[in-house]
Amino acid sequence: MIKKSLMLSVLIISFTLLSCASNKPSDKRAKVEPYVEFSTHLKSDGSKNFTYTETYPKKNQSRKKKPKGKRGKGGGRDGAQGDSGKRQNKGQRNEQNQERINRQAERKEKFYKSLDETLATKAYCMNGYVELEFRTKHGDMQLIGDCIEKASEDDMQKFFSN
Repeated sequence: MIKKSLMLSVLIISFTLLSCASNKPSDKRAKVEPYVEFSTHLKSDGSKNFTYTETYPKKNQSRKKKPKGKRGKGGGRDGAQGDSGKRQNKGQRNEQNQERINRQAERKEKFYKSLDETLATKAYCMNGYVELEFRTKHGDMQLIGDCIEKASEDDMQKFFSN
């Protein structure tokens, strides 16, 4: 009887450990979809421009206010450590910077892919475009482009704006 209960306990523990080990660690950052805005600008001379913007939701703005007053131990310009001991070495900072650069490059690549899909879906700038301006601020991105081709009669009816 003892052998059966011991064996059952070992099996339960083994299955529990296996199920935990097989789970992939969750990504700290939730995959958030941006708000996309696409606006067209056709002029009476036939020129075609557009603005494409991806805006991400902002984190909760109501963060706790930092206490005012004198600074505690450490944190001075000399790099002295306080009680926390959380000082990063140069290698860790470089690794974190590289991760941030990689995330930004991935986001920019997705931005251009989404823009190309939008242009194809809307049948706008079918012969390509010239990038007039690219802006990024706090993770949000905006591109202003000028279509290579002039507006057709169909474009004028479908997209015209002064």
